[in-house]
Amino acid sequence: MAVDLYIAVRVAADGPVPGPYSMLALGMATAGTFDGTTFTRHEPTTFHCELQPISAGFVPETLAATGLDRAGLARTGTAPAVAMRQNAAWLAEQAGRHDARPVLAGRTLGHDWMFTSWYHARFGTGSPLGTAAHLDLTTLYALRAGRPLHAVTGAEMTERLLGHRAPASHVLDDALEQAALLSALL
Repeated sequence: MAVDLYIAVRVAADGPVPGPYSMLALGMATAGTFDGTTFTRHEPTTFHCELQPISAGFVPETLAATGLDRAGLARTGTAPAVAMRQNAAWLAEQAGRHDARPVLAGRTLGHDWMFTSWYHARFGTGSPLGTAAHLDLTTLYALRAGRPLHAVTGAEMTERLLGHRAPASHVLDDALEQAALLSALL
């Protein structure tokens, strides 16, 4: 029987789409495995990387929300091709460790999946996740809570499922929190 390994993902970017804008940070945390019947929570294993920008363009408000120093990342960030090779190797290691297929899960999955997938394709690693290996936590929560999707907020999910409000945003902290949210939902 096939087993899925759920991996929470969070991206910090300086604009709405990859290419004209840059992914500045990537955080991932393993949540657990699901065999179609049983979800087994695992102690999270994490991946975090801050990347060099790939373009000159950025949206000032979006960049400000990341809390990252774009100019500093241009000097000290990891080159995107190196970062994506490291991420692909980490994903393969986690999948092998659990004899499972990696599935990305996230609260803002459309955004995070788009950047992660595009960066993997653009910087030569191909997609280690395929095109359908993802789960949107907000949609899952809305269905379970009997609420319309547009009425659900991340703060509501965190407070209701974990009993507290989300801390200040950092991609790795967000990925760890989302792994806990997924565990609570499943």
